Parts: sequence; structure tokens; C-alpha cells
Amino acid sequence: MADKEFHVAFRKFLESDGLYRKLPLGDDPKPWIHAWEHGDVNLHLYCPRCKGQRTFRVAQDRHELKAQRAYVLEARCYECADCHWCHVWYVVMPGDDYALKVGQFPRPAVEISPDLEGCLGEEDKEFYRKGRFTELQAYGIGAFAYYRRVVENLMGRLIDEIEAAMTPGEKDKYGEALNEARAAHNADEKLELVKDCLPASLRKPGDPNPLQVLHEDLSVGIYGLSDEECLDRAEDIRTILDHVLGELSRRREKDTRFTASMKKALGRRSKAKKEGG
Repeated sequence: MADKEFHVAFRKFLESDGLYRKLPLGDDPKPWIHAWEHGDVNLHLYCPRCKGQRTFRVAQDRHELKAQRAYVLEARCYECADCHWCHVWYVVMPGDDYALKVGQFPRPAVEISPDLEGCLGEEDKEFYRKGRFTELQAYGIGAFAYYRRVVENLMGRLIDEIEAAMTPGEKDKYGEALNEARAAHNADEKLELVKDCLPASLRKPGDPNPLQVLHEDLSVGIYGLSDEECLDRAEDIRTILDHVLGELSRRREKDTRFTASMKKALGRRSKAKKEGG
């Protein structure tokens, strides 16, 4: 794994992964040494004092916590680079092949991004928070079940948002599939019909189709998966929800601003013509 890729994985490991998640270290120990032992990789976390996302840097040397002879735990503190007041502690258990995240204080806040929050009703917000909390505690089956409920409740809204983001040509091409999806009885059927209808503007060339991944994750019965497998799929579902609904929300807001700007411009022209006439 290249250093840049490892740094991305390292940030995710500390910033958003729940407890008892593993970070593969690969064959080269240098990226881990630089990121964890030297503190060369900064984090981006929410600071309650600054009330926003901030850069967090290593505040202290790492501490070894010798729990048993079989293993050693290491703790590291990061602080907000702006206020120097907010601190976050992480505890990991480094191994030969991977590092295991075993502690974090204060515990991560269960937040909903503003883009996603506008798409969720009060009940779904509560389901999402519970899903995120159980995910952070490594309860995979619970997280999967909560996120699945959110997706099921959001399917009608998601179909409408996808159609609104389409070009006229895409609406002609996918209109029938969208109508069939609206008439379907459950989330699996709706996703099966709509997964190939995602507008090109919401997909990067070469990237997997997020709705296809979402459909594959949800089509597997929860009873056939281990808790760890459910945890992996729960993370997929949350990431896709955040990305797709976030992109749709930002696009809608951009279109709204553009329409308002054009109306103001036309209003000024109309007023100037009347005054000039």
C-alpha cells in the first residue's frame, strides 16, 4: 500500500471507524511508524469549542499501556490545532499484520451531516443515530438493521431526487424504470429497478455504481451474515447514503440558488426597461 493510500486509511481508522476495527499494516512498517509513532498524519475532527471541523495534531508522545504480557496497548492524544483546548485520545493494539482500535475518549459524537439531515424525517434521524452508535460499538447486526430501515423509508424520496437530477434525455431513457420502482412493494425491488438509473452527473467514470453496491448489500439476508460481515455492510450503507443523498441535496441547493439568481437578473432587466421607456 502506497503512503498516500495508507494515510487515507489511517485517518479513517481513527476518525470514523468504530471500536475493534482493524487497520491492515502491510509488509512495509514505515507508513505506520510515520503516521502513528511519529504523528506525521493530522486528523480532521469536529471541535466542540470551535463548533466546526478542525485539524487535530498530535499533542503528546505515545504512551504504552502494558495490559498483559501477550500484548501491549498504545495511547495517543490529538488536540485541535486552532483552540488547543479540545483533545481526543485513541488507544490501539499494534500487531504484526494489523492495528486494532480498542479505545477512544471522548466517545465520538453521533452526528448527521447537514446534507443528509434535510432528507430524513424525525424517525429516520433516530434510526440513523442508533445505527451509527451501534456501528461505533462494533455491533454489526444492529447497525445493519437500523441502516436498512432508513433505506427502506427513504426509497420513495431517493427515486424522486434521482429523477430531479436527470437530464431530459435520461428521464426519457429511465422514466419507465422509475415508475416501476415507485410501484414496487419493498426496498429490494425498488433498488433492483432503479440501480442503473443513477444520473451520469452523480457517478465518476470508473467508480462502482453506489446504488448497485447498496442493492447487493441489502439483498443478502441478515441471518446469513456474521456480526463482522454485517458491520462491513453497515459501513457501506452509511457511506453510500451520505454520498448519494449529500450529492443530490447539494445539487438541488445549487439549482435553487441558480434559479433565484436568474429571477433577480431578469427582474433587474425588466425594471431597467420600464425606467428607460
